[in-house]
Amino acid sequence: MDDLASASAPAPDLERHLEELRGRAARLHAGNRDLAARLHGVQARAALVRLTNARLRAEAEASALARRLAAASRALALRQMYAASVSASGDWSCGAGGFFELQALASLIA
Repeated sequence: MDDLASASAPAPDLERHLEELRGRAARLHAGNRDLAARLHGVQARAALVRLTNARLRAEAEASALARRLAAASRALALRQMYAASVSASGDWSCGAGGFFELQALASLIA
């Protein structure tokens, strides 16, 4: 008998229920569009963060390489100046005088 009762439900009640379902579906679709737009924004910001991170890592690596190059250049200049100093004095020993000259040269470079 329930089937008979539901089959004989007034048409306005069914229309109202159908309109409620359509409204709910429209709200869900709108919410879905809003979430998709928000997701797109988050993905765009994440891509910018990844690009910035890669740029900062490259800059940090370049800076570290520049420091290493500067240190190597100073060491090479020190070695060249020490070799010139030793060859000019004709003293190839590493006595106390050579050590102090090397320290003085190192302080000039650093």
